[in-house]
Amino acid sequence: MSLKTLSSRLAPWIGGGVALLICLAGVLLIESFENERYHHEVRADIVEELGLIRSRAESAVNARMSLTIALRAFVSSDPSVAIDPERFGRLGATMISATPGIRNIALSRGTTICNVWPYEPNKEALGVNLLEIPHQREAIEHVMSTKDPVLAGPLKLIQGGGKAFINRASIFVPDPDDPASEKYWGMAAIVIDGQTLLDEVLQGAPKSLEIAIRGKDGRGDAGEYFYGSEDIEQREPIRQGISLLGGSWQILAAPMHGWQAHSPYVYSIRILGGIGSILVALTLGCLITANIRSRNAKLVAEDASRAKTQFLGRMSHEIRTPLTAISGFTEELRNVMKSEDALEHIEVIERNSDHLMLIVNDILDVAQIESRKMKINHTRFDLLSLINDVVNLYKPQAERNGVDFKAIIADDVPRQIHSDPVRIRQVLMNLVGNAIKFTKDGLVEIEVESRTLDLAMREIQFIVRDTGIGISSKVLPHIFEPFVQEDASTNRRFGGTGLGLVICRSLCRCLGGEVSVKSEVGKGSEFLATLKVEVRPERPLAVDDNRPNRSSLAHALDGRKILLAEDGIDNQRLVQFIIEKAGAEIVIVENGQQALDVMNSNEASSIDVILMDMQMPIVDGYTATRRLREQQHTLPIIALTAHVFPGEIERCLKAGCDVYMSKPIDRRALIEKIREMIGNAAQGRPSGPMRDQPSWHRVRNNNIRMDRHG
Repeated sequence: MSLKTLSSRLAPWIGGGVALLICLAGVLLIESFENERYHHEVRADIVEELGLIRSRAESAVNARMSLTIALRAFVSSDPSVAIDPERFGRLGATMISATPGIRNIALSRGTTICNVWPYEPNKEALGVNLLEIPHQREAIEHVMSTKDPVLAGPLKLIQGGGKAFINRASIFVPDPDDPASEKYWGMAAIVIDGQTLLDEVLQGAPKSLEIAIRGKDGRGDAGEYFYGSEDIEQREPIRQGISLLGGSWQILAAPMHGWQAHSPYVYSIRILGGIGSILVALTLGCLITANIRSRNAKLVAEDASRAKTQFLGRMSHEIRTPLTAISGFTEELRNVMKSEDALEHIEVIERNSDHLMLIVNDILDVAQIESRKMKINHTRFDLLSLINDVVNLYKPQAERNGVDFKAIIADDVPRQIHSDPVRIRQVLMNLVGNAIKFTKDGLVEIEVESRTLDLAMREIQFIVRDTGIGISSKVLPHIFEPFVQEDASTNRRFGGTGLGLVICRSLCRCLGGEVSVKSEVGKGSEFLATLKVEVRPERPLAVDDNRPNRSSLAHALDGRKILLAEDGIDNQRLVQFIIEKAGAEIVIVENGQQALDVMNSNEASSIDVILMDMQMPIVDGYTATRRLREQQHTLPIIALTAHVFPGEIERCLKAGCDVYMSKPIDRRALIEKIREMIGNAAQGRPSGPMRDQPSWHRVRNNNIRMDRHG
């Protein structure tokens, strides 16, 4: 087994395996993204829930702390309420009824509890010195030294049992000895039931979350966990701080069953991704197999085509050799034979040998095209003379068929062009010959048009129309395929190999163009062949400073004013040198906006031509040109750009430029084009291809002639 055969057999498996690995890697990547998205979503939900708990906690605690501050203010303004049980009882009852969860309200004189409400369940607290309670001493001393409220707890109460939070605020009254200052009088305290407060804070919290709360008082000491377990620290909880009057809490939350490693959709992704990966691998393997088979079939077909081409080439040359002898000696016989019958026989031989030579030439051309050995030789020639030769060649046949044969040439078609005259003649002869062959008592005409591509390139269009038998819609899509004719009767009636149009299309493509057809049975056909040709000035201006006619350029633009839009300093200097040497004044701007400003000023009336660089900052040349045309400025605009691609050329012309000139700048061509533009503008003629309107002259008599008007 050869290495090539082995690689062909292994290629589908290798390709499928690589595709499977790539797809599986993609599945893993998607799984990773999904897990990341899931974890982000879970954390976002927990953060949102913690935000709600924090809001409820701040509202609940701060509302009760506000009551403590209000009690302090009341006593500060009237300390006598502390020794009036009746008044204090009414005040306490009002505060307790307004806010749930308040277990008692107390006043201390100094550090000793002097009044409490409700009285009966809390009377044991009267007379208690708070400094004698070890776990509250530090907090009491802190309250005495500051006017800030303090939140403490949860603490185990002396009276009533259970745990509660205590809001304390120190009471200061004016100092009789110094009315400008205050002295410590005592403190106000509100005891909040711990369970009631936590129920209010945690209402509606999801059961899927494990929540813990720890607190610290206004001294900044870290508090203990008073809700939940401190074990939550081991489960990477999310934390949020709760800011309170007199203290702060910290709330922690984590999923009840811990952070899941995978999204619930991961298993679906794995199953579907695995199946999809296998299908992609199988599909790719099948495609590779099909491609290998197609490639092998193509190679076989190419080998067969190559062999056929080589055979046709050899046979054509072999047939051409004896035909040359037959034609030559037939011509000699015509000179020596005097009998009318013999001359008639010689004409038959000549006619058939010529026909056979045409067939052999077609076959040879097809062989050269298929083997890609068709040669294109560019040279300068007279296009009108070539067309005239074709017309004169087919004039006798047209007259025999009773056909009115006309040639119509647009006035902008250049006379001298650079291309392959032999191949252009061959295209025209095929198209015209077919048109006359399939037309009886009708009309055949050649129309020639021209379209400017850039300064040096033109597209020539040959339109060959006839009023002959036409081509059916069934055959029309295949008309440029080898050996295609309408049917067998067409071949018997009109002859031919069916290779002419194949050759025409191939030659047009070799010459940078294309050929197409429109036809209707019984009404005739229209073939359009396009070619790209090079056009060079017939009478070039000499611009070499060392040549004798240097002076003709020195005054070529005398009295003219040119606007140059160019952002490159060096290019500005170069163009300025060229323009001023030719005798013109130049105005230089650096971008399209400045060019618009000049053309919208009083200076615009003195400008003759605009030289527009297309790549500039702020406003480029394309935009500036479009705006000038929109503002109805009609003076000539010459595009200057380093881009030479057809798309860029078309873009310049579409924007409104009259012509296109590529960089580096050709001095002679630039001056010549400026002078040409000025001349056209003075005569009122549009100069640019965007405004060209070709004028046609049609011949309507029976004489075959060619007219060119310019």
